[in-house]
Amino acid sequence: METLRSELPLTKVSGFLFHRQDSPYGFPKGGGPISTGVNSGRSDRTVSLKELRNKKAYFDYFVEDEYTAGIVLVGGEIKSIRNGNVSMSDSFCYLSSENEMILKNSYIKLYENAGMVKYDERRERKLLLHKEELRKIRRFMKEKGKGYTIVPLSMFFNERGKCKLKIGICKGKKNYDKRETIKERDIDRQAKKEIE
Repeated sequence: METLRSELPLTKVSGFLFHRQDSPYGFPKGGGPISTGVNSGRSDRTVSLKELRNKKAYFDYFVEDEYTAGIVLVGGEIKSIRNGNVSMSDSFCYLSSENEMILKNSYIKLYENAGMVKYDERRERKLLLHKEELRKIRRFMKEKGKGYTIVPLSMFFNERGKCKLKIGICKGKKNYDKRETIKERDIDRQAKKEIE
């Protein structure tokens, strides 16, 4: 008479339960890990940090076009970002001669528990964009480049826990435009107060 799988004794190997007749390496007899209820994956990791917005960019510029880019980070920079120790108020982006997007003058505070791995808090950081997006940005800057700049708008974590940076091709506002922005903001604030 054949022994049922459910009757076989179990063996625990590195967080998974296996039937003893199965090998823990490769699962040859149709065996496989049985979940122990312990979450070993990163799928439902919660990210406490919400979107960090560059409010100064929205006040100083008209945003023409937006792109989402990855960002190359080192050491404890990611932990410092998760803690919210980032400033993008004086930063901007430019296209290098190697056709790479570079973020300049952004500030990521040195992580306290970084150990021996130190980094420059205001170092230039490479942004990751598709080649087609880089071509499109370069073309736009060649055709209408005067008065336009590339500015980081916000930093956030996607559903996979990766840090992303939203950048925009922006045109600088004149002083009267800024006054209009302040006026609109005050009107919105008054309207919200009246609703409450």
